[in-house]
Amino acid sequence: MEYKVIATVKEVKGNRCNAGYKVGDTIEIEGVFVTKGRLCLAALAAIYPQIMAMRFGSELPWMKRLDGKTLAVCPDGENPVTFELSRQRLT
Repeated sequence: MEYKVIATVKEVKGNRCNAGYKVGDTIEIEGVFVTKGRLCLAALAAIYPQIMAMRFGSELPWMKRLDGKTLAVCPDGENPVTFELSRQRLT
């Protein structure tokens, strides 16, 4: 079973995100393609492992506490962006 992964910006700290992310922005990933939104390389580095796991149905231990979702933070030390990752089954 394969899933679409949705990354939603939950928090932006610091002055501003250099990629322009704002709370509520969403990015959708289906297969190996970004089908909605845009994904900067710093964010990709942070969320890629979890995207791959979630695409194929993995259940990460902390997802139970987060209603099937997980969190990831981009590595920008001055302006970290927190993403909430969720998924939808592809038909």
